[in-house]
Amino acid sequence: MDNKFPKKKIPKKILKNKEKWVFQLYIAGGSPIGMYTYNTLKSICNKHFKNYKIQIIDLLQHPNLAKKQEIIAIPTIIRISPKPNIKIIGDLSNPKQALLSLKLDSRMVDNWDRHGEKK
Repeated sequence: MDNKFPKKKIPKKILKNKEKWVFQLYIAGGSPIGMYTYNTLKSICNKHFKNYKIQIIDLLQHPNLAKKQEIIAIPTIIRISPKPNIKIIGDLSNPKQALLSLKLDSRMVDNWDRHGEKK
């Protein structure tokens, strides 16, 4: 996998939700869209979750996983935990829509505008 993705520890923030959130991000190499999607997902996680993990899967290195996970387009994000699994296709360019797609509490979403900024 391309070494452009940071591997540093993610700061923990105090949030009401103490569940572990696990996401798989499917990309193809170190493309700009993959980087943008990773940064957007990381930003969402930092703002909303105390305990999360983002697993990056490079389909250029693991093409068999595309068929196994039924990945039809990239980038694709799969919310693994908490259940149920949710699949999101796209670059998360509309963070408010991304929050809704992740099935977050509507009160969280209502505090954000369509550009992902707090109101």
